[in-house]
Amino acid sequence: MKLNLDCVRRILLCVENNTGVRKNCIFIDSGLEEVELMIGNEPTIPFDYQTELLKEFSNDELIYHLNYCAEAELLSISSSPGQYTIIITDLTPKGHEFLANIRNDTFFNKVKDIGKEIGTNSLRDLTQIATSCATMLIKAHFNLP
Repeated sequence: MKLNLDCVRRILLCVENNTGVRKNCIFIDSGLEEVELMIGNEPTIPFDYQTELLKEFSNDELIYHLNYCAEAELLSISSSPGQYTIIITDLTPKGHEFLANIRNDTFFNKVKDIGKEIGTNSLRDLTQIATSCATMLIKAHFNLP
């Protein structure tokens, strides 16, 4: 599946807004409903935050990017990949840092535009672009060399 950084960003924003001390963010992989029914469990209804994301992204795209974010160490997940429920405990420090650099819509779109211009769409490269752009803006704000 092609990496969709808009999906990554929306997941990080969602997790940030829906986790806290003793509060997890739970996603349901509706692609595994048949398995749940086969073992006698009733399918679980997704929380509102997942329903909102599913208006923009398919279930497969959402699940893929949730697992991608965990592998990229942006999310702390307490469930195993391939499970019906994906339990996210929080953003990792790396996830918080990346989100801080791409939180602003205008800034995020500029970072993506720079990535397109130079022909890169990897998380690592866009993280570097976002960090570099943020550093340049801070220096310009304080008239630093």
